Amino acid sequence: MTEYQKPSLLDKERWYGRLLKAMNEGFSVRDENSYLIYVNDKFCEMLGYERDEFVGRKIDEFIDPSCLNILENQLAKRKKGQKSTYELTWLKKNGDKLYTIMSAAPLQDDCGNFRGGFGVMTDITIRKTTEEKLLVYQSKLKTLSSELSLAEERERRRISSELHDRIGQTLAITRIRLGKLIESVSSDIFKKN
Repeated sequence: MTEYQKPSLLDKERWYGRLLKAMNEGFSVRDENSYLIYVNDKFCEMLGYERDEFVGRKIDEFIDPSCLNILENQLAKRKKGQKSTYELTWLKKNGDKLYTIMSAAPLQDDCGNFRGGFGVMTDITIRKTTEEKLLVYQSKLKTLSSELSLAEERERRRISSELHDRIGQTLAITRIRLGKLIESVSSDIFKKN
């Protein structure tokens, strides 16, 4: 059995580089001013940009405007040394939205000073679009259910009205016939006497 040999710093850097390159998730590193300083291949693939189109640009340039307040709140947490997981919507190069779960953490120097942060980005676009479709279907279902209830109520009223009218007519005809029958019976009794 061979002894464990501590890898050199260069070996570690190569190993970490291969790890980041092979990740199935997007990975980015930004400096303390929110400029991107590193993105892995998956990050580039997910948003449709080349690496050099990211590096040196602020992260908020790639975020959906509706999520800028979320980003600001999260960046404030990084500056306080906090990690968190949150949803964030990005704008792809082609204009489409990319819905993600971000797992982010701060980067600090040896003295504990904030130097930036990193994030792992998981694509949840399929889940989000499915949720949106589900909400639309639920809304349609509520509308249809409401329309069905109204149709049932209208049908009940129609049937009730029809029954009321029929029974009223039947009673009126019965009263007329009964009246004629009483007249004819009464007339026959008087004629015999």
